[in-house]
Amino acid sequence: MAQTEKYTYPALAEAIAAEPGIELIEIKDTLDNIWRKVITHSPDITIFYAPVFENAEKRCVNHILHGVYSSVLVLAEDTYFSHIPRASKLEVFGLVKNKTDKAFIKRIINRVKEIGPVVKDKNRRNAPGVEEAEGPDLDARLQNHIIAIGASTGGTEAMAKLFKMLPEDMPGIVVVQHMPPVFTRMYAERLDRELPFSVTEAADNIRIKPRTIHIAPGDRHLLVKRNGPHYYTHLGGTEKINGHCPSVDVLFESVAKAAGKNSTGIILTGMGADGARGLLRMKKSGAHTIGQDEESSVVYGMPKKAFDYGAVIKQVSLGEIAMHLIAHLKQINVL
Repeated sequence: MAQTEKYTYPALAEAIAAEPGIELIEIKDTLDNIWRKVITHSPDITIFYAPVFENAEKRCVNHILHGVYSSVLVLAEDTYFSHIPRASKLEVFGLVKNKTDKAFIKRIINRVKEIGPVVKDKNRRNAPGVEEAEGPDLDARLQNHIIAIGASTGGTEAMAKLFKMLPEDMPGIVVVQHMPPVFTRMYAERLDRELPFSVTEAADNIRIKPRTIHIAPGDRHLLVKRNGPHYYTHLGGTEKINGHCPSVDVLFESVAKAAGKNSTGIILTGMGADGARGLLRMKKSGAHTIGQDEESSVVYGMPKKAFDYGAVIKQVSLGEIAMHLIAHLKQINVL
């Protein structure tokens, strides 16, 4: 439940918390921090209680709506309905004078249950008694390729949207998202619940298998090493490179060295230049490189710098990256 600092709604919070099968995460903070926390925790449903709904509240809800997981239930006075943004995953409930009205509270709880959580099916990959196939055909091709992705501002939403458009059979994916420690673990755990891939915060010396995503910890550099036919994660130091730890450049440069032409580099929305030189290194090593375009980027900084450096082979919108990536992998006989 997201609440503004100025208002509280204890009766509703207590009623929701008492419901079996519903876990309440109550966030009490400033409006500027609420949307960041909601995106980080990615709840299935955000209840936004703001009787006075003005520009600050509108900006906060708009930020939340840029995420990919949380539906939003806005509770506001009828006079403010015209201020509230309209979106497919947003519903508005008019506040009643008696804030403890049991019928109103029951209506909210029933709607929360109707929306429910997003459940993903991993049964095909994790059937009882069946280990992941490592056969000579598809899995061998998937194992030989690696995908590296770097992002910063707006990247949590962009990557989640991208991952949702990918098929389950994909090469291993390594990610640097500029994000503080702890948040990277929570973000990985959320993606793991929502996606058909196995998503983890990267640890040291873990084999990068097909259908897995490894997200760099918020305070360590992530590199890729090759040992024989397999790729492994390697956690580096904590010093800042390009002002960041983890650094996208560090990841991309390691992938260029370890995988070369058997890799794909993708640079997404973000501020600054981190990743541009590393992506150029990947391109020069024979990798295929993709950059997000300006129109679909929250901040067209990192993708622009990479494009200006000549590091981007194909620049497309966020919605087209998955289609282009899949087409490329099919062309080189990975899929």
